[in-house]
Amino acid sequence: MEECSDKCCNYQTDNPNKDACSLKSGVCSPSQGPCCDQNTCGFKKEGINCSVETECKSFSQCNGSQAKCPEPKHKANMTLCNSFSKTCINGECIGSVCSNISWIECFVTQDTGPSEDAMCYISCKQSETSECISSYNTDKVTLYPEFKKLLETIRSLKNQSTSAALGVKRPAGSPCNDFKGYCDGFSKCRKVDAEGPFKQLTDLIFSPVTLGNIRSWIEEHWWAVLLMCVGVVVFMGVFIKVFSYNTPSKDPKKKTTRLENSPHRAPAGSRPGKPKPSQDKVIL
Repeated sequence: MEECSDKCCNYQTDNPNKDACSLKSGVCSPSQGPCCDQNTCGFKKEGINCSVETECKSFSQCNGSQAKCPEPKHKANMTLCNSFSKTCINGECIGSVCSNISWIECFVTQDTGPSEDAMCYISCKQSETSECISSYNTDKVTLYPEFKKLLETIRSLKNQSTSAALGVKRPAGSPCNDFKGYCDGFSKCRKVDAEGPFKQLTDLIFSPVTLGNIRSWIEEHWWAVLLMCVGVVVFMGVFIKVFSYNTPSKDPKKKTTRLENSPHRAPAGSRPGKPKPSQDKVIL
C-alpha cells in the first residue's frame, strides 16, 4: 500500500491497525484548503491572502479559523471586464457591455456590407428590431448619444486621448459575422470553414478538371510514363538484390549448442554405431 506523504496525517507505520492515513487530532491538512500551514499543520493567521483579485472578484484573506479560503466578494455588476468588451454579472465576466445602456449586443454581418474590421468591434442595438450599429462606425455612433457616451467612458478608462477612436474591439478568438467567423489577432473577421483544408485538398485533387488534365498529360507523354514504370521495376530489382545479399541467413544472436560445437559430431544421415577400431599398428 502506498505510504501517506502528508505530515499532518498519521502514517501507515504509526498505527496500521487503527488510525493509518487519517488526519491527526487537533490539526488541519493543506488538502483541506490554502489557509492551512503545511509546516505547522495549523490555520494560517488572519489577514493572509489566499486568493488573487480578478476582474470581477476581490481578493480573499484567511480568517484564522478554517482551512478553506473564504468566498471572495463580487465586484459590482456592470463592472467592465475582458478588455472592456464584457461586464461582470455575479462575479463572472459574462455580461454584455451593451447592457450598461440597456441595449442588446448584436453582430453586423457580411451581407450588410461592413468590412472585416467592423465585424470585430462591439456592436449594439436598441431593440430586437432595431439596426445593429458597430462601434467601429463613428458616423452612426454619433447619432445615438447614449451609445456614444458609453464608448467615451470606455475610452477614458483606457487612459486614451479624446482623439482616439471610440470603437471597442472584440478579443481575439471572439465570434463575429453572426457566429460564421472569428476575430484573429489583428481584429480581422476570418470565415470559419466547416469542411476544413483537407476537404479542399481532396476536392482539388479528385475534381473532374484535375483528373482530365492528368489523363491528357498521360496520353501526350505516354513514353515518359513507360520510362517511369521501367525505372521502378529496375529500382526494385536492385533494391532486392543488394539487401538480400547483405542479410545474414543465420541469426547472429542464436547460441550454438554443445552438440553443434563438438568436433566428433556424426555427419548428417549417418547411423550411430560402434567406434571403428584403431588403425595404428601394434609393435611387438
